[in-house]
Amino acid sequence: MAKKTNTKKQEPKEIMVSENKKVEETIDVESIKTELNDYMKGQIDYYIKQEIEKTNKRIIKVKNRQIFSRNIIILLLLAAIGYLGFRLYENGYFNKYFKGEQKETIIVTKENSPQKTEEQPNETPNTSEEQKPTLEDLKKEYGTLLNPIILSGNSNYLEEYYKGDLTEELKLSLALANVNQKDVEIEEEMSFLEEETLKEAYESLFDTKYEGKSFIYNAEALKYSAARKMYIASGELKIASNTIQKEIVDIQVGENIVITTIEGYISEGKLYNKKTNENIENYDAKKELHDYKDKLASVKYTFHKNNDSYKLIKIESN
Repeated sequence: MAKKTNTKKQEPKEIMVSENKKVEETIDVESIKTELNDYMKGQIDYYIKQEIEKTNKRIIKVKNRQIFSRNIIILLLLAAIGYLGFRLYENGYFNKYFKGEQKETIIVTKENSPQKTEEQPNETPNTSEEQKPTLEDLKKEYGTLLNPIILSGNSNYLEEYYKGDLTEELKLSLALANVNQKDVEIEEEMSFLEEETLKEAYESLFDTKYEGKSFIYNAEALKYSAARKMYIASGELKIASNTIQKEIVDIQVGENIVITTIEGYISEGKLYNKKTNENIENYDAKKELHDYKDKLASVKYTFHKNNDSYKLIKIESN
């Protein structure tokens, strides 16, 4: 009796699993995954590069438009400046900046003949005469140098002054005339002035070294006290208000500034030449001092520039 073979029929699910195992064995899945990743990465890189290139092109276009607009604006400005310069030149604005021979077109007319033009040179202007300052101009610039040169008609140093002898006592007297009356302290019929106050006034006028010493101002003796650094007068010291009048008649500008004046002293309606103590007859207050120049003293003051200020260095009288 034959034996029966024990065969078992396989289910469809088992068949599919078996088939999948066979496929996995024949196909390298990991390799396929790697290839897919590389492909996707390559596509992404390509896309990014394309977008960057497009963005760069847009930026370049914008910059080109900006540069073009800027160049147009610059050209327009240059054209406007050129036109303005041409109009100024045409109207002769630049002529004053150029010297030498210049030419201009002149219309010449004659009777019964048409108009014609001819070229002729301009005469070179005498710029030295045109630019030479007048006395009034020089007064405005240098006339104030005389303001602090104040001499009382009762000064004890008139003789030295008109001889041009700038003694130390005369300098101190001129310096005192620039001191404010409020700086003089008066106590019990005695007058006191701080040395530093007079020294400052002195150094503003002269470039010589200050030296404290006794002197006389309008008949009032001022004794110098080195110990107290002070000037002391036995009476009431008053800064003179009635001083010799000056009128500038000439100013010479060079290495030094030389100012020439006509000077007179007016008191009680009378005019005096204090150099000679002469009373000028027929004085008219409505007239200027230069109207009496032949009868009054002529004085030259020489100032030298020291740093940023001018200092009196010389006085001459004719």
